Amino acid sequence: MTMASENRLAFKATVEALTATATELEIRVHDLHRALADLNLQMQEVSNALHHASRSAAPSDDSIDGEAEDHLPDTAP
Repeated sequence: MTMASENRLAFKATVEALTATATELEIRVHDLHRALADLNLQMQEVSNALHHASRSAAPSDDSIDGEAEDHLPDTAP
């Protein structure tokens, strides 16, 4: 085998190896994008649930004993 044909074979093998690696990386990038999209959806769901819970837990105008907080007796000396 001549040096030129050996170089062509080495070049071809290198190109094939790099192509395979690039394909694997593209698949990995696609998987990561999908995982980020799923994570974003989960974060949005948690955020919505927290907003809903905070609205539900907001204090009403009356305290537990029926008196508004601004009508509590002054305890300052």
